[in-house]
Amino acid sequence: MKKITLFLKSEGNFLFILISYLVVIGLLAKQLPIEEWARQIENTGWIFMLSYWIIFIIRGFFLFPPVYFLLGLMVIYDVWDTIWIFMVGMWLSATVSFLIGRFGASHRFFQAIRTKSESSIILSKLKESGYKAIFMINLLGLSFDIPNYLAGYFRLKYSIYIVLLLSADLITTVLFTGVLDTVLDRVMS
Repeated sequence: MKKITLFLKSEGNFLFILISYLVVIGLLAKQLPIEEWARQIENTGWIFMLSYWIIFIIRGFFLFPPVYFLLGLMVIYDVWDTIWIFMVGMWLSATVSFLIGRFGASHRFFQAIRTKSESSIILSKLKESGYKAIFMINLLGLSFDIPNYLAGYFRLKYSIYIVLLLSADLITTVLFTGVLDTVLDRVMS
């Protein structure tokens, strides 16, 4: 019963924040059409992109999925601008997560990983075939930050890790934006 209550509290908080966010966006959207919002954001140029990348990096600390950031970009920019802005964000976020994993080994999170890596099949596989696992996780579109932290913690070589991560993310991002672009075009027109 206690687990259910805790789950409902955490899910309830998330749903409350999500609904509040959607209500605010909905109220703001009534003031200006989405196209006008997109034009105003595009006019800010580099300020928006730098802000986006900073928020994208911070997103990784809270393990918030990056797909929502991709969707937001797709409303504002064309497909190729969306892809390169998103990929720079992925590179920055993955690098910060990797460095935290590499140099934060004394943190209790990583101490728990060390003790569980001997007994957990998933963690032991990630440790022994880290590059392949990172590539497959990201190729399947399961981009999230825990494998990035673990890649740094397990001392994977950064250059190989980042090339595999970004190539897998590029493939999934191009496929995802290509499919969603046609859907968004139909919805928005």
